[in-house]
Amino acid sequence: MQNLCISRLSPHGAYLTPSQPHIQEIIQNKAQSQIDKEYISHAKTNEDSVTQVLLPNKFLPSQSIIGDVLKVFVYTDSDDRPIATTQHPKAQRDDIAILKVVGHNAFGCFLDIGINKDIFMPTKNPSHFALHQEVAVILTLDKQSRLIAKNVKSFLHKISHIPPHTQVKAFVFERTPLGFGCVVELVDSIQNDKNPTQRQYSQHSAQLQNLPEQTPPKYYGLLFTDAIPQNTKVEIGTYIDAYTQGYRDDNKLNLTLFVPHSDDIKSLILKSMPLHLDFSSSPEDIFATFHISKKLFKRFINELVREGQITFDKENGIFRRIK
Repeated sequence: MQNLCISRLSPHGAYLTPSQPHIQEIIQNKAQSQIDKEYISHAKTNEDSVTQVLLPNKFLPSQSIIGDVLKVFVYTDSDDRPIATTQHPKAQRDDIAILKVVGHNAFGCFLDIGINKDIFMPTKNPSHFALHQEVAVILTLDKQSRLIAKNVKSFLHKISHIPPHTQVKAFVFERTPLGFGCVVELVDSIQNDKNPTQRQYSQHSAQLQNLPEQTPPKYYGLLFTDAIPQNTKVEIGTYIDAYTQGYRDDNKLNLTLFVPHSDDIKSLILKSMPLHLDFSSSPEDIFATFHISKKLFKRFINELVREGQITFDKENGIFRRIK
């Protein structure tokens, strides 16, 4: 989703000025081959030529005026024209998602992405996917810069050396006889990803754009049933924190939800007292200090409080060790 500004109003809707260069580029690339100037127009400014994209009237909030900033999703319509919508898609570029098949043609399947236009998933065997079947996909661009869906397994990398006990973020996308199949990314890659055009797990924000992009490598992870703690629920289509247990000959990572060296981490937290980090601290600050996720940090803090080892000093806003 993008924050774009209304630059002018027309009988067909509002023309929005992209505020980010990469959106301007995709619209300009599309505009070169378009004749219908009701969808793409160019407004001259003193400094540059600014390209605008149409937000149709049916998505335009009432009482909108020039200068208003709207949160929109930019995509190409059925005629490959760039267009904006205020509808929120279920996924965006580089997102992994479970989407439902709503139609077929000779070249692939159409999936419901939550906006007026369905997303296309090219496949040589569209009949293999039943109507209303849910499919695990990753969203990407084709050679014409159109947003499409592809089978998530086609994007998985071969495993390089990933040490045991490495913390990972895993998207659960299938049930297997042994447990669950997951798409895995290293937490280090996610924490170091500061490029706004790349997907962030906390915001699930990916952009429709036409620039080269390098995203963190993804791997196949197998979460065995016996590697799931009792009373822990694992659901298809959700992200989980997991840890590696080495990798297999078939190029799959073995995963576990049991935290390795948890006693060592709790000892490190105790040694860091008084602790200025709390539940309102950013995931980045927590990760930089203890190399664990915010979710895991909260879990260990709560355990230490229940064990009577630490307490929260409300007056100073810090955790202290109980002597």
